[in-house]
Amino acid sequence: MRSRLAGLFDLPASSGARMHALEGIRGLAIVLVFFVHYHSLFGRYVESAPASHFVSQFLGVIGHCGVDLFFVLSGFLIYGALLRRQVPYAEFLGRRIERLYPTFAVVFVLYVGLSFLFPDQNKIPGRPLAAIVYLLQNAALLPGILNIAPLITVTWSLSYELGFYAVLPLVVYGLSLRRWPSSARVALFTAAGAAYVVAFAGYPAPYLRCAMFVAGILVYEAVSSFRFVSRLSAATERFVIGLFLATFPIVYLVLRHPAGGSIDVISWSMPVE
Repeated sequence: MRSRLAGLFDLPASSGARMHALEGIRGLAIVLVFFVHYHSLFGRYVESAPASHFVSQFLGVIGHCGVDLFFVLSGFLIYGALLRRQVPYAEFLGRRIERLYPTFAVVFVLYVGLSFLFPDQNKIPGRPLAAIVYLLQNAALLPGILNIAPLITVTWSLSYELGFYAVLPLVVYGLSLRRWPSSARVALFTAAGAAYVVAFAGYPAPYLRCAMFVAGILVYEAVSSFRFVSRLSAATERFVIGLFLATFPIVYLVLRHPAGGSIDVISWSMPVE
């Protein structure tokens, strides 16, 4: 019997064990993102207790890795689905929007209503035409990618998810990557990822975080390689888990004092001009 997530990404039933592992990583990503919002909302209440505040702050900072994990998972799952079976582009994108957009639409409508109930928090322009343009831009999930003030700050990651869904099939189908040997695909995405990082090195943080999609693609190629998987062992897996946990203090030190000015506490992005 196929799992719910396996059905979503058209994975075969034989991949059940792998899907359980991916669902566990997804759960970890959710917990990490929760820490970000918890510290943002409640960290101020423990400022008088240094130890408690440090724990809250530490978890809030490393929690930003949760979004990166989601991007890696998206790269892994969506890329794998496209390689296994070619689906008409409109059908593929429609299914992704169907999974992504309804919940966003409900929250979006709620935010619009609350904007008028709480004028001091209202981001919608006062002029009718400007208000319509602004709402359409936000409904199309453009603020995360373009220099537009978001109505819902935390939806910036959805902008990148939707953009990834729209672009990747064009790359996979347009270049006929399903016919390429794995080594050629790895070389292509490694070069593309490196070029992307260099090109956007001076841009706000979320642009660079899109490289995590490429990381997920490379992870899929790795775990699909018998030569790679055959060299893995239980000891190697434990080492990788330990290494992952050991990076948290480094992530904290790097993100706690980011270069280039103030950073938005929720999206970890530079303020919109």
